[in-house]
Amino acid sequence: MQVWCSAGKRGAGVPEEPFAFEPDHESLELLGFLSHELKSPLASIESILKVISDGFAGELDPKAMLFVNKAIFKTGEARELISEILNFQKYQAGLLEKSEIEYMTVLNSLYRRAQSGASEKDITLDFSCPQDLRIFMQGEQAGISRAIGNILDNAIKYSPEHGQVRMLMHVDTDMKQMSLSIEDTGPGIDPVDQEKLFRPFFRSALQR
Repeated sequence: MQVWCSAGKRGAGVPEEPFAFEPDHESLELLGFLSHELKSPLASIESILKVISDGFAGELDPKAMLFVNKAIFKTGEARELISEILNFQKYQAGLLEKSEIEYMTVLNSLYRRAQSGASEKDITLDFSCPQDLRIFMQGEQAGISRAIGNILDNAIKYSPEHGQVRMLMHVDTDMKQMSLSIEDTGPGIDPVDQEKLFRPFFRSALQR
């Protein structure tokens, strides 16, 4: 069965209108330029650190290895932030291209990718969805994958070991609507932070 769907009703805490954020055009261009220029040197730093971590520069004692791995993690965070800035610049400029997306393909890919992270923490990862259903929608696939992937990654990251993360999808074929929820056994999002979630580059206290 095939169905074209739109997003379901907004959940609690989701603003009816996008968060108003209109940066100065020149500032946005400068931010994009600096972010683009930082990508290459940051990738080189990350590559060198991984070479050191793999022992190609000599064996490291446990304490030194800990510091190197922390540095790799932090450079990864910086790389992700730069990617977010560049994508936000494209969004502001109206350069993101929409296309027909087969939604289940996106979700299955994210589910498979998340399994390794879940297994490292012995977290049970479940995906509940209607069987034999192909769902199509219009959107920017990379952005949708990134948005859902970030929520799924955080659910695993902040859930305790031996916890559980569930992806639940409901489809209303009559209304041509769908909803996706991601549940976990972590601390959740502080109510104070919930109204800020849709602000560009916002990070909760847990992520800082």
